[in-house]
Amino acid sequence: MNWSEYLRHRLLWGETLHRERLYEILWKAVDALEDSQREILLLHFQHGVRLTQIAEMKGIPYNTFYKKFKKTLVTLEHLCIELGLTYDENLWLQSHQP
Repeated sequence: MNWSEYLRHRLLWGETLHRERLYEILWKAVDALEDSQREILLLHFQHGVRLTQIAEMKGIPYNTFYKKFKKTLVTLEHLCIELGLTYDENLWLQSHQP
């Protein structure tokens, strides 16, 4: 292994560990949410269901639902910070959203 391959390997390994730590914190925070908040996040981010569709499924007006969704995201961010997410990691996580 030459020097550039070694550096590349070390950087990828470091980023993998960093990503694993972030996702561990994120999933702990998701688990700490109320059931209804967790359901909304998983439907939207994991299963790709559009917010308008989720609002229809829940039988509530979109604007009301959207306010609840935004509040859930703020709650999730606060939980992540309480679990040890640093400011730099928060920026990294936001930049790597699907």
